[in-house]
Amino acid sequence: RYFKPFICGAAGGACGALYASIVGLGATGTGVTGIFGLLLCLHDPLNYIIMFLISAGVAFALTWVFGYKDPEDSAKEEGKEEDIIYAPAEGRAIPYTEIGDPTFASGALGQGIGIIPAKGEIVAPFDGTISMFFDTKHAIGLESQTGVELLIHVGINTVELGGKHFHALKEAGAAVKKGEKLLEFDMDAIKAEGYDLTTAVLVTVPEQVEILKTGEVKEQEAVLKV
Repeated sequence: RYFKPFICGAAGGACGALYASIVGLGATGTGVTGIFGLLLCLHDPLNYIIMFLISAGVAFALTWVFGYKDPEDSAKEEGKEEDIIYAPAEGRAIPYTEIGDPTFASGALGQGIGIIPAKGEIVAPFDGTISMFFDTKHAIGLESQTGVELLIHVGINTVELGGKHFHALKEAGAAVKKGEKLLEFDMDAIKAEGYDLTTAVLVTVPEQVEILKTGEVKEQEAVLKV
């Protein structure tokens, strides 16, 4: 994830390897490294421990000196503003923990809300790009211009419909504007087949997500803050 610690770790490993070469330390076989690598060097445990401490110590010291983030990454985080996500559907909003599916309710796929839709359409919750449009048309992945990643999943277990009763109006890679219609679906037909239409609206990348509103919401009403 971060480039600087990778280089510092490599430098630490090189210093440890240099010491091992100087003292002639060798392993009795191949296998795990790190702490458990001691089992391969029981014939000379002291030098292995010294080598390990050199590797870890140099890597730690270099990371301490040079930091673990690139300057531009730190600047982006310091200057990052809060993002608002607007309701992609009209209906009744509930916290994600109350969605009737344990995967969504647990937060495993992200945090946000569920919307019990009042009409069969989904609109863009912000300006951004469609990063993924499922072949079964029941779910959309979006990325905002500031990098917020969002999943909109219409209904519970609706993947089983194989795209029936759904009509995609956009495709993956398309740039979209807030309020632009992305998807239409036949609510009555989906309900008739026994599916819960609660639509999950989840921020998928770990972020601090604040729910701004539950209860009755209109399209394009502010519902989440990231």
